[in-house]
Amino acid sequence: MKFIDPIADHWLSDRADVLLGPDGEHPSAKGQKFLRDKMKQILSAALPS
Repeated sequence: MKFIDPIADHWLSDRADVLLGPDGEHPSAKGQKFLRDKMKQILSAALPS
């Protein structure tokens, strides 16, 4: 089993101006969609064909 760490992998920090909300910590609506799509991609790849 592979461990995925979105924080260590800088998923949001590279585009924090768009993906984080005004508090600078929590995902914005675009950030939530980005996370959803990223996790969907990872989970789909992990599932057997």
